[in-house]
Amino acid sequence: MKILRLLMAPLMTLAMLVSCQSESGEVVPTPEEPTEEVKAAAVNLKLDATSQSSITFTIDSSDAVEVRWLCVAQSMTATITGEDVMTQGVAVEANVAVSVTADELLAGATYEVYGAASNSEGEITMASALVVKIEAGDVAEATYMLGDNITASTYVLEANGLRNDYVSFYDASTGYTLFIDFYSPVDGAYLPSGEYPLGDGSSMTSDQEYTYLTLYTDGDLLRFVDGKATVVAHYDPVTDVAIHSVTAYYTMDSGETVSLQYSGIFKIE
Repeated sequence: MKILRLLMAPLMTLAMLVSCQSESGEVVPTPEEPTEEVKAAAVNLKLDATSQSSITFTIDSSDAVEVRWLCVAQSMTATITGEDVMTQGVAVEANVAVSVTADELLAGATYEVYGAASNSEGEITMASALVVKIEAGDVAEATYMLGDNITASTYVLEANGLRNDYVSFYDASTGYTLFIDFYSPVDGAYLPSGEYPLGDGSSMTSDQEYTYLTLYTDGDLLRFVDGKATVVAHYDPVTDVAIHSVTAYYTMDSGETVSLQYSGIFKIE
């Protein structure tokens, strides 16, 4: 009997380490250690300043492992997700306020700034986006000036082995519409940067016959004898959108002049 008690003693000690008995004799398991809940990351954006080529903003975060920002041209079709920001955006230091400047932007164009952060489990939080219109350049003095409230739409064709962008610029503030008939190399995915003087519709010109101004809907076509349009194009691979800055100045036979300053996307008709 003594030998049996000695063999059972270690087993009884082990059982007491992993369980205990209630007053009724029921075995109650030892409670597990509580696990700490992972907090969602927080991220915020604050606009600080703009110029004719840049946006300066502050991105602030907490409980974050990784933080990124992304600046894209405003698009009427593209939707930016947190995954887009985390895979294509620019990384900044997490859990502090960081001042950032997005530069080389087009004057007069509208941009969207996004911020996103992820926590230790990879869960992504997005900040409320900033929608910012860059300061526009001055419109050249002319008899007829377009630049306050312009929308641009285009028909894209292939003509005579060239790309043909027939763009209308409508200024809602004045009612003026300027039509410019651009021609460029056919292999371009969008209207390329360059100077487009009035011409015969050859490559990198604007066709003089179809480049004109109307002062109101269905009004007379006011044609030009001299002038050019200068185009700067930026393609945004994130939104798959090209934005254009177009500056134009034309002279009529009467001596009257037309000027245009536009930055933004062309709505394709």
